[in-house]
Parts: sequence; structure tokens; C-alpha cells
Amino acid sequence: LTFGEYETFCLALPEDQRGEVAPRSMILAGQWVELWPYVKGIPEWRTYPATGVSVDQAEVYAQWRTATSGGAFRYRLPTEAEWEFAARGADGRAYPWGERFDRERCNMAKTKQHQFHLFRLDTCFEPVGGRPAGRSVFGCYEMAGNVSEWTTTSRTERSYLAKGGSFIS
Repeated sequence: LTFGEYETFCLALPEDQRGEVAPRSMILAGQWVELWPYVKGIPEWRTYPATGVSVDQAEVYAQWRTATSGGAFRYRLPTEAEWEFAARGADGRAYPWGERFDRERCNMAKTKQHQFHLFRLDTCFEPVGGRPAGRSVFGCYEMAGNVSEWTTTSRTERSYLAKGGSFIS
């Protein structure tokens, strides 16, 4: 899910409902940061992964996508087991691309060759699909690194499991 796709969703809603689904603040370097001002300052921001979206917001987005498909598709968040299968394949590989870590196939802090700054999101995150060699056996992008993805699997009441590791993993 890119920021561009998520913005399309937000703008499709009545104006009085947009605040409920807009990306919330997130913590960077121990501080709360409002996302839209930072995100919209990045060239090609619409291609970056949507962050600051809660499980509830992601589920509302999935319902909207289902409705806008005319019923042709049913969108939803995966369970932890479904996410793991999509990332690791039937053979249970260690990384989406195989058994050995390869810094060129994922976006994590330790893979950066340059300085990154947590208040400049474009030095942390990368556009979706930017590392095609890191796709899973099923063709899923960014299953390791970049941003974490929500699942519907809960560990405690209202505490959901995120998978994939993020940039700061």
C-alpha cells in the first residue's frame, strides 16, 4: 500500500470522515511527528509505503478497496501464518529471496550506504518495489525491511502483530 493509494482512499471519503482515517502521528527518534507534512515534501511521495496507519484504519481501507472493486475482489489483512507463507514460501526460507542475508535485497538501517536521518523519511524508507531482487517466491515486495505490515493475529486484546521488520529493524 503506497501513500498515493492511501491518499486516494482518504479523498474518496466525505470530508468529515477523512480525519478518522488519515495517517496518524508516529514516533521518530523518540518524538511524535505528523506524517503528511513530511511525506508530501518527498519527491515521488506517492510511491512510498503508507506508514502511520493503524490496524483499524487498514481494515477500513481494505473494506473500501473491496467495495470499489465492485465485489470482484475481497481485500483484507493477512493472518500471521498467511503473511509468513507469503514471505517465506512453502520451503520456509530464512529470507524472502533465500537462505542468506543480502543487503542489496532489503531496506534496513544496516543496509544503507549513506547517512540517514530519521526526520527525513526519504532517507529511511524507499519507494515500494524499489528492490525487486528481494521479492518473495510469490512476488511480494518488501517482506523484509522498509516498513512493517499489520496482520490480524493478536497477541493480546487490541495488540496486533506486525511482520516484516521495518527500516529500523
